[in-house]
Amino acid sequence: MSVREYLQTRRFSSTYTVTFNALWIVYIATADLIKLAERDETIRKAIALYLADKVKNGTPRQREIAEKIIRRYPFFYLKVVIAIH
Repeated sequence: MSVREYLQTRRFSSTYTVTFNALWIVYIATADLIKLAERDETIRKAIALYLADKVKNGTPRQREIAEKIIRRYPFFYLKVVIAIH
């Protein structure tokens, strides 16, 4: 089963995959990532670390988007604060 088929069977219909040389790039909508994060601590932690990195080292636009997501979904807030410091 491909990554795309797996995600679609899990009702993540807005997901699509792209192959680039030997690499797979999977695009997942923010709403679907939030659904996953609400159910799984490991995914929540990975997203929080990613957002913390974007707040700390991202471009101004990446920083703005990451901060909006953190404000909108408070379950990321504590993990991001810990990761930044």
